[in-house]
Amino acid sequence: MKKSILLLLFLFVASCVSLNNNFEGYYWRLVSIEGEDVPTFDNALQSKKNAHIIFQSNDRIAGFSSCNAINARFTREKNVTHFVGVVATKNKCTPTQAKIEQNFIAFLKLSEYMIINGNTLTIYNKNKDIMLIFKKEEIINK
Repeated sequence: MKKSILLLLFLFVASCVSLNNNFEGYYWRLVSIEGEDVPTFDNALQSKKNAHIIFQSNDRIAGFSSCNAINARFTREKNVTHFVGVVATKNKCTPTQAKIEQNFIAFLKLSEYMIINGNTLTIYNKNKDIMLIFKKEEIINK
C-alpha cells in the first residue's frame, strides 16, 4: 500500500514538473550518486574540474565526469528521458575520479526519469530509484 502511494505521488510530481527549456544552457553540477556525496574539486562556480552536465538546445549534453569530457544525446518523450551514445575522453584518472566517472556514466545510461524541482535536477532509473542529483549553478549561454 505504502509503495503504491509513493508511486502515485512520484507520477503526479513527474507529470506536474514538465521539462521545458528552463533546464537548457545551465551548468548542472553533480552533487550525489546513489545518495553518496560527490566531492567538489574546485570551488569556483561553473568549474570545468567538477563533475557536471550542460544541456544544449540540440538535444545534446556536454560535461565533465570529474576526469574526462563527456557528451551524449538525450531524448524526451512525456516524462521519460534517456541519455544515448554517452562517450568520454580517455584521460588517466585517480581512483576517486575513476569511481565517480564510472558511476556517473553508467547511471546516465540507465536513466528513465528526470525531474527538476527549483535548482535541483534528479535522475531516476526505471524502478524510480534516485541515481544522480545535480544542482544548478548559473546560466551558461542564455
